[in-house]
Amino acid sequence: MVIYLKDYIQSGSSYRDGEIIYKLLIHNFPINEKIIISFKDFGAVSSSFVNVAFVQLLENFSFDEIRKKLNFIDTLKVHTNLIKDRFEFETNVRVK
Repeated sequence: MVIYLKDYIQSGSSYRDGEIIYKLLIHNFPINEKIIISFKDFGAVSSSFVNVAFVQLLENFSFDEIRKKLNFIDTLKVHTNLIKDRFEFETNVRVK
């Protein structure tokens, strides 16, 4: 399954944008082996968006499950760094 962010949200700059993507992911996570998120035609996104859309998945799935199932394509370095940093921070906080 490929989710093109631009098909669901306009900017990825708000909590609300993150909720839209999170609801889509939480619904599809159990029924799809792989989920690919495409950032095609997207500029920078906010940490609020990343926290709600992706990091919040940690409430229902382990980091290993998320890492195996969720892939990101068409990303800018800023997207990759933000996603990595937010997951790294949250997984470290939850372990302690």
